[in-house]
Amino acid sequence: MSKKIAMSFLTALIILFLFTSCNKEQDIFSSVIITGDVENQYTLESYSEEFEWNQIEKKDIKYKGVLLKDLVNKSNPISDNFSILLMGQDGLMAKLNGNELDDCYIVNNEKGWCSVTFNHPVNSNIKGLESIVIINNIDDIDNSVNIISNNKNIFSITPGNFLLTNYKIYNYLDGETSVDQKNDIMLYKQKKVIPLNEITNNINRILVMTRDGGYYYLSKSGYIQLDGNKINFIIPEERIIYNDIVGVLINPPQTTVMDTYYDAEYYLKKNEKVMIVFVDGFGYHQYKYAMENGYAPYLTSLNEAKIANTIYRPVTNAGYAAMITGKPPKENGIKDRDGRQPLVPTIFERALELDKKAMLVESYSCAVNTGITPILSLDDDGDKYTDDEVFDNAKIALKENPDLILVHFHGVDDAGHCFGDFDNRTMEKIKEVDSYVKEISSNWDGKIILTADHGMHKKGDEGTHGFFRYEDIIIPYLIYD
Repeated sequence: MSKKIAMSFLTALIILFLFTSCNKEQDIFSSVIITGDVENQYTLESYSEEFEWNQIEKKDIKYKGVLLKDLVNKSNPISDNFSILLMGQDGLMAKLNGNELDDCYIVNNEKGWCSVTFNHPVNSNIKGLESIVIINNIDDIDNSVNIISNNKNIFSITPGNFLLTNYKIYNYLDGETSVDQKNDIMLYKQKKVIPLNEITNNINRILVMTRDGGYYYLSKSGYIQLDGNKINFIIPEERIIYNDIVGVLINPPQTTVMDTYYDAEYYLKKNEKVMIVFVDGFGYHQYKYAMENGYAPYLTSLNEAKIANTIYRPVTNAGYAAMITGKPPKENGIKDRDGRQPLVPTIFERALELDKKAMLVESYSCAVNTGITPILSLDDDGDKYTDDEVFDNAKIALKENPDLILVHFHGVDDAGHCFGDFDNRTMEKIKEVDSYVKEISSNWDGKIILTADHGMHKKGDEGTHGFFRYEDIIIPYLIYD
């Protein structure tokens, strides 16, 4: 009996030894996140077959590692000019140049994922990696989350650069659990935040826009919050969170591009005729410059336009849809250049409901399905612009005495793309459109609403738009008889 006990005890010791030995040789797979200024946040959890794993050796220790640049490429950085922040679970960080990664590996050992480098300083070898953060080195607000006002760009930041700021840690109340009334447990999550009132002051209200076309007015300030490769906006005490924002407009105008729908509907209900003059790509900053420099004599003779804002994304399809539906992109369904069919009725369809005659004079095509058949205007004279043809067709259409007519001039946007927002050739196009607006206004007996879908800003030798910056977002809005 004692021999059997001895044998059992010996067997148990052998099993324990084998188990312990296996565990010592086993890799400790935690997870490391590749995040920051990337299109695709990626999490590495094991020896994924997506990558080539190399046998490397440093200081007589052998590792199985993947090139850091292969992980970075997997996440698709938003820029070719970037740095990398290796962040350890213990708070230790090392910053590397994104163009000097040929000797950098990520390996797995008893500390979890770690960095091993050969030609970098020893402190670039971070044990127990928590995240690998890509940081865009280019100061380009088009690829940032921006804080803007009605007349300037105030602050811009990317998820990667967020970590290089003096951000704060906010202990966010995430909920509670309860066993009984005496044993409630409050649950908190630490969030990395920057208070909005530390970026700018005199905040009365704000307008938050999200990447999915969301549009939210708030009566108080809050925090921008880092969330992986995205930035959110939160007001913790009210449990408000808007995910993946593109920016915040401080003290936004009272007027928006969406007012076009409601103002037109209001006058139609009063049996007043309405003409909407839609000047594509005409930012408020261009409107002011044109008036101050003699490029808009007719508009200068009228009351000054209100400062208004358009929506995100400030491109023709989305701005046009917001104008004629009265709804932001998340509600009308048209969020970018790909959308065409609104999910809600347009002002043209509303006019028909009110038994009104509605017409639309367009260029060679219509970016949005409006609910009525447009009058198209081809470039008959081959000058690469259609504004003169739109003008001619508008004069003909006015003779049919419509109750509602929208006239869409494209030339300011076309010239802006070619030459920039303030170029003399763009201003001359504004002057031309100004003269067209003067004549069709003189032949119209009713209200006129003049506005734009978006603005424009200079980039290189040309112009562009579609970003959350004041030049693209802030537009003129004018109602006159």
